[in-house]
Amino acid sequence: MFTIPFKKLFNKKLVASVLCSTLLLGTVSIKLSSNKEVSSFGDTKVVHAETKPNAEFRSAWVSTIWNLDFKQTNGSASAFKSEYTRVLNAFNSMNMNAVTFQVRPANDAFYPSTLNPWSKYLTGTQGKSPEAGFDPLAYMVSETHKKGMEFHAWFNPYRVTESAQTGKTKEQILATLSSNNFARKNPDAVMLYNGKLYLNPGEPKAQQFVIDTVMEVVKKYDIDAVHFDDYFYPYGGFKTTNPDIATYKKYGTGFSSIENWRRNNIDNLIKNLNTQIKSAKSDVKFGISPFGIWGSKSKHPSGSPEGEGSAVSSGSLSSYDDIFADTRKWVKNNWIDYITPQLYWSMNNSISSYKVLVDWWGNVVQGTKCNLYIGHAVYKYRDGEANTNEVADWKNPSEIPNQITYSRNNANVKGSSFFSLRDLESNIVGFKTTLVSSFYTSKVSIPGSVSVTPSYPTEKLRVYSTGVSNRLVWIDSKTSTSKSYNIYRFTGSEAVNTQSTTHLLKTVNRSGSATYLAYNDTTIKLSTKYTYIIEALDSSGNIIKQFKIN
Repeated sequence: MFTIPFKKLFNKKLVASVLCSTLLLGTVSIKLSSNKEVSSFGDTKVVHAETKPNAEFRSAWVSTIWNLDFKQTNGSASAFKSEYTRVLNAFNSMNMNAVTFQVRPANDAFYPSTLNPWSKYLTGTQGKSPEAGFDPLAYMVSETHKKGMEFHAWFNPYRVTESAQTGKTKEQILATLSSNNFARKNPDAVMLYNGKLYLNPGEPKAQQFVIDTVMEVVKKYDIDAVHFDDYFYPYGGFKTTNPDIATYKKYGTGFSSIENWRRNNIDNLIKNLNTQIKSAKSDVKFGISPFGIWGSKSKHPSGSPEGEGSAVSSGSLSSYDDIFADTRKWVKNNWIDYITPQLYWSMNNSISSYKVLVDWWGNVVQGTKCNLYIGHAVYKYRDGEANTNEVADWKNPSEIPNQITYSRNNANVKGSSFFSLRDLESNIVGFKTTLVSSFYTSKVSIPGSVSVTPSYPTEKLRVYSTGVSNRLVWIDSKTSTSKSYNIYRFTGSEAVNTQSTTHLLKTVNRSGSATYLAYNDTTIKLSTKYTYIIEALDSSGNIIKQFKIN
């Protein structure tokens, strides 16, 4: 690989005050704070840790393709669990709140599927199953939720093979795949380009197969989001060589150009998939992390029917013109719940400036139901990865810290994701250390999605003191959409302010439609009075109806 201002639908909180030796009933409290303190940081500003956003998307991509971020475990359940525990520990140590894990790297699966073969990046051989009875995806979703984080299932929709096999025919390459691979069974739905195989987006049965593949996971697993990256039509010279010309002649009647037909093919995939996801599970989000440039202003000036492009070089690659993904349209039509453009350029890049692109995307999401997160290129801190016109920028350890600060000062930006986990873990130029010490200093919630309508819980809270802990117990209704609960704690006469993330004690996940919830606060001090606030959130992060206190 490689919004609107978030408005909470509800902002009502339960407050229970308790002295360790007694049970006291609480009162309802609503308190918001928008104060910010800033200090100098290079050519931008850094928000102090104590005034960080209390809702911010924080994730990193875990690439399984080529086992970039996740080791191949040869089908061993224990080895897989150990490797995923390492991933979760890494995310947890950085105070992140969502794992974006690649479950479909190349027309395969990291889960038992009736449609796709097991991935070779899981077991070593495509189609080879892991240890009997082991479901890696079920394990990952469960363990991620136990850590209070979301699980975003990352799919590559069209890629069949990832390495170029020049000199071989399509049939020769297909013969190397598992016998139950859809591509091998449906060669007419596959195209060969630059030695690699892709499902043909113009073939209706290929499109339906991608939708069926995603929906199999949506219906079977308790994932929080479906995630696509930037791979739609292939990069490179695809638009000039036209390997899909026969498909266009077959299905392109009524379109003025092959380019418009291709964009319509991808539009239909996104639109139809969103409809099916919301029909099956309205609380599952659909997100895209596209190439960061939709189109240049020189090619798409003000007044263009498709929209105005950004002030980047006219020669810049773009998703609209080069891979036929009209990502701006998807946002404007509310077909996706979040977008994470890969803004993999430096702040001062003279051709494609990070600042210019953040501002452009912020304007695009304004007035829509789509949250905007930003993708950052941690890998560019590695020698040789930066573009020739920005080498000096990426030798500056403050490059991404300055990017995060710039984004946080844009009200339409709601978080960040980093490519990729291995580069974060390696702490190149000390970035991981800076991220945790200056930005992700404590846990925060994920911004809600205004495209999701919650149903309301009816809860009762009791707080019991055992002398060594405070046990919080509350009841939720089976029909509510509560999926997790933020628990805040304040001492003595401290002002109750959930905008201060330092007081977020724990995020407790709800198991299914459980009605009895509890949490033991074992970090109390005797004779200290505590105030607890519990926020019930749906799976999209919306704070929903206040608890009732008996």
